[in-house]
Amino acid sequence: MFDTGYVTVARWKGTPIRVHWSTPIGMLLFGRFAFVPGFWLGYLLIVGLHEMGHAFLMRRVGLHASSIEIHALGGQARYGGGRAVSPWQRSVVAWGGVLAQALLLIVALVVSALVPITSVFVAQLLSALTWTNVWIIALNLMPLPPLDGADAWKLPRLWRERRGRRAARVARERIEVRVPPRARVERELELGEVDEEKVRETVRRALADAARDSRKRDVQ
Repeated sequence: MFDTGYVTVARWKGTPIRVHWSTPIGMLLFGRFAFVPGFWLGYLLIVGLHEMGHAFLMRRVGLHASSIEIHALGGQARYGGGRAVSPWQRSVVAWGGVLAQALLLIVALVVSALVPITSVFVAQLLSALTWTNVWIIALNLMPLPPLDGADAWKLPRLWRERRGRRAARVARERIEVRVPPRARVERELELGEVDEEKVRETVRRALADAARDSRKRDVQ
């Protein structure tokens, strides 16, 4: 639906920020077809920073953001580079938008508390950056595709799975360090230079140490 009709208005760390011709329709829709220029600006800030938050976390997990796009229904940050995206990466990136909105919300609340509101434009802007912002955050966190919550709430489970795989990898590395190569063990057994039971005990200790370390991390 929004594959064409964009104009590049800026670049952020090399990523083009593109605005679709339908964006004013979305601004009027969310503004209830009233003349609220302050609200329109706040809406653009919310959507733009939301997608920049996604793009920022894409880079943090080793992905490339090919574009940041704003259109009538909100926006999107497109993945680029042709790399496969893992469920873990997708879940982390899903949190980028609402975290960026939360930061914007904190700034708006501080400004509202400290700066006197002397114009209708500023009142409209701060209203968009607070109440409308909260509403959009709550909507995005609903666990329904294509909303961010569909991937974001998978993060705790994926994090536990990553920790489990990391603990298993550490256990294997410890075993490889403590236990001599099989060919060497067989040769030394033939020569009577190594005790097979001692090798088994070394393996058991390495596995027990890895399991204990994993439990300690889970407690922390």
